[in-house]
Amino acid sequence: MLCTSRHLCESLFSSVSAAEVVRDCLDAIRCGRTAQALPQLNALKAKHFRVEGVDYARALCFLSGGAQSGPFEARQSLLEELRLHPQHQQAQLLLHEVNELVRPLLLPPAEIQKQHPLFALLCDALLDSTMLSWPRLYRLYEATDRLARNEGEKDSGHVVECGTAGGGSAVLMAVVLAEREAPVRAGSARKQRRVFALDTFAGMPPPGSEDSLVQPHHSNSTGAADVDSSSTASWGAGTCCSSVAHVQQLARAFSVEDRLVLLPGLFYTSIPTQLLTRPDIQHDGIALLHVDADWYASTRTALDLLVPVMRRCDNGMRSALLPRRRPSSPPRFVQVDDYHFWKGCRTAVDEFLAGWPSLSSSNYTAPLLEDVDDNAVSFTVHRDTPFSMGGEGSASASSA
Repeated sequence: MLCTSRHLCESLFSSVSAAEVVRDCLDAIRCGRTAQALPQLNALKAKHFRVEGVDYARALCFLSGGAQSGPFEARQSLLEELRLHPQHQQAQLLLHEVNELVRPLLLPPAEIQKQHPLFALLCDALLDSTMLSWPRLYRLYEATDRLARNEGEKDSGHVVECGTAGGGSAVLMAVVLAEREAPVRAGSARKQRRVFALDTFAGMPPPGSEDSLVQPHHSNSTGAADVDSSSTASWGAGTCCSSVAHVQQLARAFSVEDRLVLLPGLFYTSIPTQLLTRPDIQHDGIALLHVDADWYASTRTALDLLVPVMRRCDNGMRSALLPRRRPSSPPRFVQVDDYHFWKGCRTAVDEFLAGWPSLSSSNYTAPLLEDVDDNAVSFTVHRDTPFSMGGEGSASASSA
């Protein structure tokens, strides 16, 4: 039976299996008691139970809730179910029905598809592997394309993504690098640029006290609308989950497994111990950063540790730095998702940019934020700090 309090919920999890909880929730959903079932399912996600049917049952709750965002949230839950349990036939059938309804609303307009056929193909092929709207994918596509084709000789920096989930955006950027750099690298001794994808690969960590909804949200870019606080409570700890094996398989399907490096763990440990210790990152730096971390601590940690690396100048550039003049190298690109959605994410970005002058002794002002869509923002980073890998940035003490 379903429990109705936190104490009973904890007692239930200790006395029966998670699979039995899912069966009870499915029975409750069939009887119209989704308001009781959804908190139980969310609690299972928060405890990182990977039992079959949890996300399928959550999808049923979203569909029966009556909110305009229900089909879009149900779709994401079904995609997560199939990332973890690809043989779940009921989830496959329901996803087909939901995609018939909402998928056309998530694709870019015909004009964009005509102007950028590679992006159109990738967006269509990877849409079921990402939670990003097409404008956010398009901005990453543009930045990666520009880096690989037009600026490769001036900036050999790599691509880093903090918050990968199903791997769609990371694979998209890896494919663009592979396609655009192929003619440039032919006969060249320069090492190929890579995408480094960081994630727990076990679902979101718990939110902190700062991590609440910015405001009642209208997501016109995805077709969803009126995502309220009760709905966002269903996208906390344990959600947005995928496995390393799933993302690796996706990369192999697009023949970019050599371009994509997966680094599992919490950012405050994986960035300094797995990413920044790599010789290729130390030599080439980071030219493009995508942060899709939702929470304050995770977002702040990524910015604190990685943007100073993006700002550093290599030895060849140091002599080119003149007083009151920016270096001639192209600016580097940062995109942060959920700035307009989660208050903690917005606070992390605002605090980081407010402390920009303290990052170096230069006179350069903090960059300006530019909206990507009604969810994400971006800014550019100029290389104005002498090379130094030690002591750059100060990660948040909170886990991320």
